[in-house]
Amino acid sequence: MTDSEESPEFVKEPKACSLPHLKKLSLANNGFSATGMRALSHVLSANSSVEELVLDRNPIKDVGAAWLARALSKNATLEV
Repeated sequence: MTDSEESPEFVKEPKACSLPHLKKLSLANNGFSATGMRALSHVLSANSSVEELVLDRNPIKDVGAAWLARALSKNATLEV
């Protein structure tokens, strides 16, 4: 998988993020791009509390969708 945009440094070695009460994460209409989706995919891969993710009206494109698919394959709590 490639991403034409440079990824932030924190994407390379993401830190564990524990927010046990966070069940719904809405990032709708935030200009969230493929690069943002790449960073989020690393967090979602290790997340065990978020059950619902809202990404309406964001330009994540095919690359961002691929990163989301990768996260979904590793996350047991997000519902499709």
